[in-house]
Amino acid sequence: MTSIVASTASSTASIRVAAPASARGVARGCARVNARHASKRPSVRMKAIEAETVSVESEKVTAFYADQMVDEAGMLAQSTFPIAPEDLIAKCKLILAKNNGGEDPSLLAADFKFVAPVVGPLKKDPFLAAFQSFKLDEGFPDAKFNYYHFRVDPFEPSRVWYDARFFGTNTGDLIGGESLFLFPPYRQLE
Repeated sequence: MTSIVASTASSTASIRVAAPASARGVARGCARVNARHASKRPSVRMKAIEAETVSVESEKVTAFYADQMVDEAGMLAQSTFPIAPEDLIAKCKLILAKNNGGEDPSLLAADFKFVAPVVGPLKKDPFLAAFQSFKLDEGFPDAKFNYYHFRVDPFEPSRVWYDARFFGTNTGDLIGGESLFLFPPYRQLE
């Protein structure tokens, strides 16, 4: 975590930024350089006129935040959507845990539609048939989806956004197997 400490005096202002060890070179294998500079902290010194400019800029930034940044908590608090954000996120996680509804189709609404930039819209039954045919668990037996940062959209309080960072090794067939010549498993060259 980066910490910023600011201090002012009558004619100068200084800002110290203490970067985490990984940002100072430890993660890159620069242990010797890091050991030499570990106690040094970068600093910026300003004249009084520059400090006033920073203050004006700070006011501009504060005004920008007030004018352009969304009060997510306030918007969600005013939402009339009947499912609370934490309950909606829990439902989203349950659907993911049940293979996007493939293991429990009752989790998806009767009028469910899958809409993506390239595929869809697909109604519930065609979506389930297509999704289950991918056989991701066979194609990537060591799959790790790494879901994180679940949040409810303040503009569309019925929508949950999340991020995922997938890792896995393609050692099995995908999408119907090698006979369809789509995504055969990775084979190391000898």
